[in-house]
Amino acid sequence: MKRTLSLFATVLVMMGMLAGCGGSNSGGSQTGAEIPTQTNVDTVVWRYSIDNNENSANYKAAKQFADLVNDRTNGRYRIDIYPNAVLMSAADGIEGAQMGAIEMNMVNVSILCGNVPEYNVFNLPFLIDSNEHADNVLLGENQDYWLGLMEQSDLVGILPFETGWRCFSNNKREVKNVEDIAGLRLRVMENPLMIEAWQMMGADPVPMSWGEAFTAMQQGAIDGQDNPPAITYTNNTYEVNDYFSEINYIYSWIPTVVNMDAWNALSEEDKIIFRQASDEVSVYQRKLIRAETAVALENMAAKGMAVVPFAEVDGESFRNKIAPMLDKYYDRFAKQIDMINASK
Repeated sequence: MKRTLSLFATVLVMMGMLAGCGGSNSGGSQTGAEIPTQTNVDTVVWRYSIDNNENSANYKAAKQFADLVNDRTNGRYRIDIYPNAVLMSAADGIEGAQMGAIEMNMVNVSILCGNVPEYNVFNLPFLIDSNEHADNVLLGENQDYWLGLMEQSDLVGILPFETGWRCFSNNKREVKNVEDIAGLRLRVMENPLMIEAWQMMGADPVPMSWGEAFTAMQQGAIDGQDNPPAITYTNNTYEVNDYFSEINYIYSWIPTVVNMDAWNALSEEDKIIFRQASDEVSVYQRKLIRAETAVALENMAAKGMAVVPFAEVDGESFRNKIAPMLDKYYDRFAKQIDMINASK
């Protein structure tokens, strides 16, 4: 209820700022919170909210998407990007896009699970086992299915960007196989499937917000955390954790949701332009994020962390331990699991 009221207030403020406006002036993507005044009725402006900053792979790829759309529609569409969640958080942005307060919002599938229950399948561990497999799942012939699931929440899905592989760091010991996990207390997202997975692996998972995790590790309330390498490094986790293991237990992706009315207002020709730009930029974004991952692993090692690379992790021990969980949820996600397995 509080989120809805907060979002409603945001919408009212934005409506007041936009009152009396028509199209837009020319220019590049915006980075401030102020909504630009629209003056050119021949240009339609879409507002794109993302949580990441201007140096992130997600922002750079979103900017390329905006540039491609503007160029290929001959300036008829301009996408203004608002980084750092200055308009609204990713979670609030789901409802914001549904209501039309914004046209586009980048949001992780783990947050979208409340709107799209089928996305919970991506919270099952060791279901996707390589970058190539992940690309086949989300950039291949099944992409329309995964993105189309958002229509049940009156949203359109595009730009299936990659967040990366969730790994594990801690301040107790090196982790190479599942037995090394036993008894470690770690921060996890407030997601029932992730909590269950870590319990099966022998850990003591503690659901908490990421904002609380660093202090909790610093004070010894928890031993570690799970996140992709780039996030682990950029949040200075090496200051409170001595060990990092590239276990790659969950593949995480982050699509963009689009307001349904805005999408339906596009001509069929423009929809093709948006979709083609989405396909091209999603490949580009993966190159960026994978390069960031490699650099993050090198930097963490340089900072003194003992990094166990993926090649040295006993993945089979983890998969064997978690197999009963995949069997348990197969009936619930049979269609989705079969599609993912068929994409190997």
